[in-house]
Amino acid sequence: MPEACTNVYSPVCGCDDNTYSSACYAHLAGVSVATTGPCKKVVGEGDWCGGNAIEPQYCAQGLFCDYTLEDICGFADAAGKCRVAPQACTKEYKPVCGCNGKTYGNKCTANSLGVSIQSIGPCPGDTPKGS
Repeated sequence: MPEACTNVYSPVCGCDDNTYSSACYAHLAGVSVATTGPCKKVVGEGDWCGGNAIEPQYCAQGLFCDYTLEDICGFADAAGKCRVAPQACTKEYKPVCGCNGKTYGNKCTANSLGVSIQSIGPCPGDTPKGS
C-alpha cells in the first residue's frame, strides 16, 4: 500500500461507491477501485441531475435530465430535473433544437428520445428529426 500520493487529479470510483482523487488515494483508504472516473450517482424522478464539478448525478433508466432553457443544457454546471421520457407524442410541427445539437419536430419528440431542449426553433444548419 502506498504511503503518499501525488496531487494529480485522476478520479476513480471505489468499491464503496465513493469518488477518490486517484487510485492511490483509494488504496490509502483501503478501498479497491471499481471503475475509472467519478462514481455515477443515479437519482430518481424529480431529483436534480447533471453537474460535472464534484459529483455528477445521472437519471435512472426511463428518465432523462430535463434542463430549462435558462440552464442552457447544463452549461456552467447548471442542474436539471429527472423526468419521465414521454412514450407518445403528437405530430405537431414546432421545431426545437436539442442539447445534442439536433433539430426535432417538437419538444415531446426530443424528450421521448431522452434529449432536453437548448432553444426553440431549429438548430443552425440542421434538418429536423421527427418532422
